Amino acid sequence: MTSTSRAAATPSDWPPTTAGSAQSPKRSNDPSSAEPSPQEAPRARVASPPLHLSIPAIKVDTAVTSVGVTSGGALGVPSGDQQNEAAWFRDSPTPGQFGASVIVGHIDTIHGPSVFYNLGALHPGDTIVIRRKDHLRITFVVDGVRQYPDRTNLPIKELYGGDPAEADLRLVTCSNFDHSIGHYRGNLIIYAHAQHT
Repeated sequence: MTSTSRAAATPSDWPPTTAGSAQSPKRSNDPSSAEPSPQEAPRARVASPPLHLSIPAIKVDTAVTSVGVTSGGALGVPSGDQQNEAAWFRDSPTPGQFGASVIVGHIDTIHGPSVFYNLGALHPGDTIVIRRKDHLRITFVVDGVRQYPDRTNLPIKELYGGDPAEADLRLVTCSNFDHSIGHYRGNLIIYAHAQHT
């Protein structure tokens, strides 16, 4: 995404519903119908903002800042001196809490490739490691990589909702550059879940 484009569709439907919301890509290590046993159930962690993100498979190693909602109601994006860093959407859960924590980043800027330039090269099973302010490191496992050519048709509940009983992660960047308007029209979204500890 360029520094002037929006990262994703407006989160105006936020907060998401819990029961009956759209489902994210199936987790490869989850049986399709089995309920987790009490020993396997993830623990909801207290809130603590993310400070660092690494994705070994695509050599991403970045600080994490934060963004909110713009005056126009869109999801904000990193800007200024932080435009080449990832940014946590501070109205979403912090990584490790139940629900979907949303982190955005540019695919490029006017200066060239940016932090999420290679995000589309991720595959299910790849890992994402986030360090929080409380020094806790949480490893997420990629479940799916989804392209949405038109951001006006993003699955809002799926993007911002997640599983109310799991700690999920969404990484969001732009896709589908339209030369006729000089901007990106779509979004690429990585769906991931926290490894149980």
